[in-house]
Amino acid sequence: MIAGATKFGAVLAGASPQDVALIERFCRHLGIAFQIVDDSLDLAGGQRANKFLQSDLKEGKATPM
Repeated sequence: MIAGATKFGAVLAGASPQDVALIERFCRHLGIAFQIVDDSLDLAGGQRANKFLQSDLKEGKATPM
């Protein structure tokens, strides 16, 4: 989602094809990193991370990789 939105923004802003590709690649990795952190906090974060432990798993969301 992050990669698609930023790629679209870069294209609209008139970025070169090389820059669009770099932005898309960076943001794809950023999105994956965000998801890993979010899943880790869900599994072990608890109250300090302001998340209920394993709430995704309890809701049937199989997001951890």
